[in-house]
Amino acid sequence: MAYVKGALQTTRSIGDFNLKSKMFNNALPPVYRIDKPYTPPYITAVPEIHVLPRDETQEYLILGTDGLFDELSNEEVVEIVDQWHEKHKDEEGGGGSLSQHLANLALGNAARDIGVSVLDLSRIPKGARRRNLHDDITVIVVRLNRSL
Repeated sequence: MAYVKGALQTTRSIGDFNLKSKMFNNALPPVYRIDKPYTPPYITAVPEIHVLPRDETQEYLILGTDGLFDELSNEEVVEIVDQWHEKHKDEEGGGGSLSQHLANLALGNAARDIGVSVLDLSRIPKGARRRNLHDDITVIVVRLNRSL
């Protein structure tokens, strides 16, 4: 994986201000500051926008942070979404939150990788200790074709 200044896996970001401005880097405690040479900005919150054609066979748009894809491959995510759709297609509301289901599976993999239960992992307070064990996991699944 490619990291920006050894700290961030994405190239666009909301937050991570120390990678955008010297002012924010200097405001951090010394242990968290980026060492010289320091020539920001390394990242930006300004998006690149690409318009791509799509066809009727594309059923879902799956957006996930790197925390999801650290734990599940693209192929696994697609398979899980397909299985979810097949299992819940006749249920009102679609069987609950597919996004939450994907996040839970990724969190389960992260817990397994470090040898703890998901419950034990979730009991670790948010912050540096937990962040060292797994990355944030955010998932949004948009169903594109209601007729399928």
